[in-house]
Amino acid sequence: MKEFWTKHYRAVLLVAIVIVSVTLIVTCAVLLSEYADDQERQTGEMGVLHSSETAAHLKAAVATYQQTKIDSLILSLMAPEPENLDDFLDRVRDVRENTEEDMQVKYKYVRFFKDGEEFNLDGTAFEKATEYRAVYNLKDTDSIVCAGVFYDYRYQLALVAYVAPLKMKEYRSPYADSVVFLVPLADVVVLSDQLSDASFSDSRLAVAISQEGEALQILHDGDIGIVQHNNIFEYLRSNINDKETVDQMQLTVSAGRSDAFTVNLDGESCVVTVSGLRAENADPFAVLAIYRSEVIYSSGSDLFTTVLSTVVILAIILFVVILANIISHRLTVRKMQAATDTNEHIGCATRSKFVRVAEDILARNRATSFAMVVIDMKHFDYITEHLGAESVTAMLLHLKLLYTRLLKIDETLGYIGSGRFVLLLHYRDTDVLAGRLRTVAALASNYNERFPVGYHLSLYGGIYQTDRKLTGSVDKMIDLAIDAEEATNFPNDFGSFRYYNEQLHTSNVQREYIEVHMESALQNNEFQVFYQPKYNIANDRPDGCEALVRWYNPEKDEYMQPGVFLPLFEANRFVVKLDRFVYETVCQYIRDATDHGQDLYPVSVNVSRISAMENDFVPYYVSIKKKHMIADGFLTIEFTESFAYEDYDKLREIVNLLHQNGFKC
Repeated sequence: MKEFWTKHYRAVLLVAIVIVSVTLIVTCAVLLSEYADDQERQTGEMGVLHSSETAAHLKAAVATYQQTKIDSLILSLMAPEPENLDDFLDRVRDVRENTEEDMQVKYKYVRFFKDGEEFNLDGTAFEKATEYRAVYNLKDTDSIVCAGVFYDYRYQLALVAYVAPLKMKEYRSPYADSVVFLVPLADVVVLSDQLSDASFSDSRLAVAISQEGEALQILHDGDIGIVQHNNIFEYLRSNINDKETVDQMQLTVSAGRSDAFTVNLDGESCVVTVSGLRAENADPFAVLAIYRSEVIYSSGSDLFTTVLSTVVILAIILFVVILANIISHRLTVRKMQAATDTNEHIGCATRSKFVRVAEDILARNRATSFAMVVIDMKHFDYITEHLGAESVTAMLLHLKLLYTRLLKIDETLGYIGSGRFVLLLHYRDTDVLAGRLRTVAALASNYNERFPVGYHLSLYGGIYQTDRKLTGSVDKMIDLAIDAEEATNFPNDFGSFRYYNEQLHTSNVQREYIEVHMESALQNNEFQVFYQPKYNIANDRPDGCEALVRWYNPEKDEYMQPGVFLPLFEANRFVVKLDRFVYETVCQYIRDATDHGQDLYPVSVNVSRISAMENDFVPYYVSIKKKHMIADGFLTIEFTESFAYEDYDKLREIVNLLHQNGFKC
C-alpha cells in the first residue's frame, strides 16, 4: 500500500481534486438552479406587489381628481346659481379656458347632458355616435364618476372622462342634468409622484393601455420602441412567443386586476407588470410596464450575479489548477520517461525502452524467429574501480557503436547496466548467429590497445531463442538470457555465449518452486535437521556431531539437498530464518535429551555470513541458549572461511562475544 501511494499519490491527489471540484461545481449548479427558480418566483411576487402598488396609486390619483378637482369645477359652474342658459354656457366656457395653477389642468374639454341629449358648449347637439360609450352610459349618474380612459382622435389625446351630475340638491340646475369633463390622462397621473415619469425611469417601457392593448399614452419610453396606438399585446405575442401569457395579461386588464408576468424578451429575463383599474360602469384600462428582472429584484439579482460569478471564477481557477497540474505532470512524466528511456552517459536505450521497442518488433514479425542476446564483459566492476568512470564510459560508447553496426532492419539494442547490453537479433540457425557474435567480440578486442597493460575487454553472454515459446514476455526473455549468461563456463579465450536450454529451464523452474514454497515449507516443518556424528578414530568413540538441514518434499516424497536451495536462500536472505530455525531446533533437541537422561555430545551448527551480519545475531543466539539452559561449551558455531577473508575484524568481534557467552567457534 505504501509503495502504491508513493508511486501514484499525484494521480490519486489529482483525482481527489477533480472529484471535489466536480462535486462543488455540481452542488453549486444545483443550488444556483434552485436559487434561480426561487428568484424567479420572488421576482414575480415583487412584480405583483409593484403592480398592485401602481394600481393603488393610479386609483388614488383618479379618485383625488374626481373628489377635489371635479368638485371645484362643479362649484365654479353652479355657485352662484346661473341667471340663465347663456350665463351657464359662459361659465362652462370659463371652466374650459381656466388655466389657474392650483387647478393643475392645462386642457379641459367640457360637454353637458340635458333630458337625455348631449350638447356642445355652443348649445348645439353633440353627435351621439361619436361619444365614448362609457360616457354616454353615465348620463343619468347620481354621483361624480370616472367613465374611464380612451383616446380621442379629434383632440389627439388620451383622456380621462368624468361625469358629474347637476341634479343634486345643492347643485340642481335647470339648464343641464350632468356635465362631462374630459381631462388629459397625463394631468391625472401627474397628481401622484409614484406615477410620474421618474417613477418609470428604470423601465424599458411604461404605457397606459386600453383593455384591447392599445397604447393610449406613453408614460416612459425606454428601449422597446412602442408608440401611441400600437397594440402592446400584439407586440408581446410576436416577441415573447407565449400567447397564453399575453392572453392572461389581457384578462388581467379586462378584470381591472393587477399582476406580474416573467417573460424572456429580446434574450433577457423581464417582468411585465399590469396595473389595472376599472371604474364602475366604465371600460377598464391599465398601466403596463416592462422591467428587466434585475431591476425588480435588484438585491437578489446582485446576490445571484455575485454567487454565479464566484462559482464561475472558482470553476475557472480549479480548471486552470487541474489543467496546469495535468500539463506539469505530463511534462514531468515526459522528462522522467526521457530519463528512464535513455542512459544519460552513453545515449543508449534503457531496458524499459528496449522492452517496448522489442515488443513492437516481435508483434510486427510474428512469423520470424529472433534471439534475445545479453552481452556482458568480464571483470567490469574491477575495470570500473581501477580505471575510473570516464574510461569506462568511453569503452561503453565504443561497444555501443559496434553493436549498432551489427544491427539489421527490425533489430534493436539496449543497455541494462553494469556493462551489460541486450540485443534483439534475427535468428535462423546457430552458426549464423554465432558468426555475428564472434565478429563483434573480435572487433571489441581491438579496444584492448587503449587499456593499460594487464586489462582486457572480454565479452561473453547468454542467448534466448524466442521460438522456444517458453515465455511471451520480453522482460522474461531478457531474464532467461541473463540466466544463460550467468551459467556460462568460460574458456581461456573470449567470445563464449551459452544458449538457454532445458537444463537451465529445469533449474529455473526449480528456483521458482523454491522461492514460492520456502515460507510455507518452514511453517509446515518440511525442513528437517539431521545429526552427523564426529567420530574419534584414535579413541574409538564419538566426540560430537554436526547439525545438517534437508528439505523434505512431501509431494515428491524426496529430500532436496542443501546445495540446491541454500545458495538461493543466501541470495534472497531467507537463510537468516532457516539458520535460526535449525539452531533453535538443535537447542530444543538438546534440552529434550537432557530431560530424558540420554547421552549427549557437543553439537556444531552452521551459520551463514548473511545471518552472522544481522545486528541481533549474538543477542538472539545467546537468548535461545539460555532459554533452553544449554551448558557452556556444548554448542559450536561454524562459519565459512570466506567470512574471514571478506571481513576478518567483524568475524573476530562476533567470535569474541560468542566465546564470552559459552560458545565454541
